Amino acid sequence: MARPRLSLFVVLLPIALVAIGLAMVMTARSQRNVATRAADRTDAANRLLLGMVDQETGLRGYLLTRREVFLDPFHSGARGADLAEREIRAEGHDDGVTLALIDRYSQFQGSWQRLAQAQVNEVRDDPRFTPSIAGALQRKRLMDRIRVVDAQLKQRLTVRRDRDLTAAGRRAEALVVLLTALLGAGAYVLLTRDARRRRAAYRHELAYRQSQREFTDVIQVVRSEPEAHALLKRHLELVMPGVRTTVLRRNHSDNRLEATTEVPADSPLAARLPGAQPRSCVAIRLGRRHEELAGDDRLLSCTICGGTPGGSTCAPLLVAGSVIGSVLVERAGGDADDDEAERHLDDTVAQAAPVIANLRNLALAERQAATDALTGLPNRRAVQDALVRMTARATRSGAPLAAIALDLDHFKDINDRFGHDMGDAVLAHVGALLSSSCRLGDVIGRVGGEEFIVLAPDTGLEGALVLAENLRAALQAETVPGLDRDVTGSFGIAVLPDHAATSEALLRLADRALYSAKGAGRNRVEVIAGAGVTPL
Repeated sequence: MARPRLSLFVVLLPIALVAIGLAMVMTARSQRNVATRAADRTDAANRLLLGMVDQETGLRGYLLTRREVFLDPFHSGARGADLAEREIRAEGHDDGVTLALIDRYSQFQGSWQRLAQAQVNEVRDDPRFTPSIAGALQRKRLMDRIRVVDAQLKQRLTVRRDRDLTAAGRRAEALVVLLTALLGAGAYVLLTRDARRRRAAYRHELAYRQSQREFTDVIQVVRSEPEAHALLKRHLELVMPGVRTTVLRRNHSDNRLEATTEVPADSPLAARLPGAQPRSCVAIRLGRRHEELAGDDRLLSCTICGGTPGGSTCAPLLVAGSVIGSVLVERAGGDADDDEAERHLDDTVAQAAPVIANLRNLALAERQAATDALTGLPNRRAVQDALVRMTARATRSGAPLAAIALDLDHFKDINDRFGHDMGDAVLAHVGALLSSSCRLGDVIGRVGGEEFIVLAPDTGLEGALVLAENLRAALQAETVPGLDRDVTGSFGIAVLPDHAATSEALLRLADRALYSAKGAGRNRVEVIAGAGVTPL
């Protein structure tokens, strides 16, 4: 009887081993398919929201700049979101909850796209059309609802993934136990340990994506470039413990590299940045991430971050092929960053760069819109805005506010005799003279062809008279190269609250005093007094 048992054992053992091997292969394949499908569903849900964020970013850029290039992410985001929606519908055809959530998303997404397309059409039809705040708020409400639905959808997909993984694991365990208890127990241990590793890796990846998603959401709503730089620094120092981050940018003249976040006094950057040029940064020069290790001799070392204690990594802020700055991360230890830290740095910089570029372009456009191109002084619009603020402040504090209007005498004669180029040179010269002759808190602007205004806070009539007379004398004494005649001006003064109670009245009365000075012979200072004027 022993031989048959041995023969059966010899026959069954290979069969059992083959069956167990096949079972393990089938189990691993089933779980891999479940995990792959779950990852694909999660990726599709992420692309669903990313597509909407791309559309909103592109729409904002187009509404702010009227440039069609900003509609590229708007259209590509719509295509990406539609593709992700179809993938989720195909994967969730047997799940009523998933289909209901994707239907809600489709409803909100359709409403948002109709509203966005309407605003695009309005701007195309009328380039001077200014989108309403109400439209932006309506888009925001729809985006908020889309984010809520996206979060619910991801939660549902997570439930489905866990359910499918659990079902696959149970089938594997049952099959292995039926074949052999010993091998089944070993297989179960291996499978559960592998599942734990996958779940831990998934949770880790989910935490990574959540931190990056939070950064992406928050940086979309910052209102200025410095605020975006501070957020970028804070995020990197949170997700990369033990590092010190400095954001660098090229100035508007592109001849200097400057730190936009605080540089500690003990940092080597404090001595290296003053006067540094953009090419001093290797990451900016090469347009790619540059790493400096402590004690490592490199063929090309960075004069900004080279030799920093513990080493450093510098990533360029790259937008459309142009480098607008860089992000320098100084490490506490001498070892290189791990893969996750490098991934955090690369993803964060890639997400932040276009937003920072948009904010920088917007600030530059606003600054240019408020500046007179010839003199570099605030233009009429900027002066009006400053006057409203200064009037409100003076009214609250009870302090006086003086307005000194200036018009150059016989300026038309200068243009006729010496040409408009000389006239422009005179205006630029006068603008520089006024800027250098007034106090730091005074506002000097060009409000017309040859007309200027000086707003002097905390200045009464007596101080305004002294200031105006000093400006008149300085102007008369000034020599413009190439001009063989004196440049003089007529000045008119009005003071709040002595002569006017509102900003409009203050400018109007200063202007009346100015024309009285012209009528009285020019090259003089006149003060408005009641219905008439009082000469100096």
